Amino acid sequence: MKFWERLGKIDRRIIYIVLAVVVIIPLILTVKLPGKVRAMPRTKDVFDHIENIDPNGKRRSILISVDFDPQTEPELKPQLEAVVRHAFARNIPLLVMALPIQGTDIGIEVFTRLAEEHNKEYGIDYVILGWKPSPVAVILGMGNFIEQVFPTDYWGTPLSELPVMEGIRNYDDVGLVMDFTGSSFYVYWVYYAHTPYDVPVATGVTSVSVADIYPFLGSKQFIGMLAGMKAGAEYERLVKDKYYQDQDIFLRGTQALPALSASLLVIILFVILGNISHFATRRKS
Repeated sequence: MKFWERLGKIDRRIIYIVLAVVVIIPLILTVKLPGKVRAMPRTKDVFDHIENIDPNGKRRSILISVDFDPQTEPELKPQLEAVVRHAFARNIPLLVMALPIQGTDIGIEVFTRLAEEHNKEYGIDYVILGWKPSPVAVILGMGNFIEQVFPTDYWGTPLSELPVMEGIRNYDDVGLVMDFTGSSFYVYWVYYAHTPYDVPVATGVTSVSVADIYPFLGSKQFIGMLAGMKAGAEYERLVKDKYYQDQDIFLRGTQALPALSASLLVIILFVILGNISHFATRRKS
């Protein structure tokens, strides 16, 4: 029984070291999971909705709200990049904004890099609207007239001078609002965009927020959901299989997924060993 007693009192620093090793090694060696990542239905719903947006139709654009900060970036950035690649592949105009000010710089970095990768031009294929205070006023105001809230882009150029905004006046011209958030900003888009203006809304959230989203999915207030880093890898696979089969592109979520899977397996293993130790030592006493 001494073995199980010692195991139950293992120094937590050893657990942290083991976790660090199983996370770092797959990232350094670029370990790949066996087989392909299978997309869950909610992820596929978002993909299918964007597939059905007509770039030349009435609701031809996607409004992306980058509502997360560096703390949740590892989970949400793969989702954002995958959706942007999908939209760029389909030549869908993109409007980019942020409800928290921290999301602005993240959005600029992602769109600048991916636009260069896809030979997309600022002002023609996408626009950075930036940030304004008071999320409720911003979202409601855009339902009336986008230029009323954002008369200029992030750098001060009038929206009326940008070709990407031609024919895009308000939510009637938006095929999807896609909100990426590590908090509860998604409720703003449900309450003040979808409910009064009937614009389709989807969200990308961290894994811990998934349970809070299901009531909105069940009531059809969200058309779909991307849940955590795994959903980012799922969406990357859907987009790559259809549009980038012969291209070697960096898939952030797919690369990080083996490390995530390994860390979860180690945590489960320690939980099992801890319970065995507990029952074994209790029986002895």
